[in-house]
Amino acid sequence: MSTPEDPRPDRPAGAASDPGPRNPTPGREQTALAAEVRRIREKVDQTAELHTQLAATVSEQLAPELGALRQATVNELASLRGDLNEVLKTLNKEKNPPVDWFHLTAEQAEEQWSVLAQWVGEIFVPWYRITRDQLPDCWALHPNALVELSWLRSAHVQSYIPSSHPHIAAEWHVRWKAAALDNIRAAIPTDMCRPGEHLVSEQESRERVTQSNPPPAPPVPGEQPWNRPPASAPSGHNWDGVIRTARRQLAEPRHWWRFYEEAVREDLDWRRGRDQQAGGPQVPPATGDAVPPTPRP
Repeated sequence: MSTPEDPRPDRPAGAASDPGPRNPTPGREQTALAAEVRRIREKVDQTAELHTQLAATVSEQLAPELGALRQATVNELASLRGDLNEVLKTLNKEKNPPVDWFHLTAEQAEEQWSVLAQWVGEIFVPWYRITRDQLPDCWALHPNALVELSWLRSAHVQSYIPSSHPHIAAEWHVRWKAAALDNIRAAIPTDMCRPGEHLVSEQESRERVTQSNPPPAPPVPGEQPWNRPPASAPSGHNWDGVIRTARRQLAEPRHWWRFYEEAVREDLDWRRGRDQQAGGPQVPPATGDAVPPTPRP
């Protein structure tokens, strides 16, 4: 029966389909499209089956290999971490900051005094042939000479750590050693400090040397030169010769040790008193303003 929405007349059962515009006969394009859809569906099914087979293969064969690879990676990372720790440990050992003498506690200063004395006595003087003229016996009693030697030691250590380049050591030899010795010479007054003496005037020094080494007795009248005892080396009566000879000697610890012990004792006493009075070592304020140094006794 026809309706207003579908004006087509009813067709008897078994009648051929209406090829009209509302019900066209399938053409070649529709047939080809349907065939393509079937092929795609078959490929999807095949892909799903291959995926299932691949998952089974990975689970059965590759999983153990992946586990072994994961363990090997973990072991390699552990080894690299150990190597890194060794490198960091070496770098920490090679840290060589300069000594800030003013802010050291008494305990820290005592350790640094010992380190510096050992370097001066075992390396600086014997290996570089430093004389008592270049490094006066009383160097430890002059704070400005002390800090010069201290940074020179730090620079020397830095020059010979394994990671340093050769030009660092060369610069220490041709530049810093000479500069520090010049500064030490300028810091210690040569007219008051001589071999074996600290802040002693020349007149007092001459009197001391003369009293400790009187001139030899005059020869007996009529005594022949070949019967006289051999002449001794210039003694205390020749003050200039004694001082000149002493200045050419190496600055070995036996020459400066008593001054060193005196300096250490005074320095540690000063630090203990300062720390007790201030409740601890003074430090620069947060603003970065410099703190004026506390005068030493």
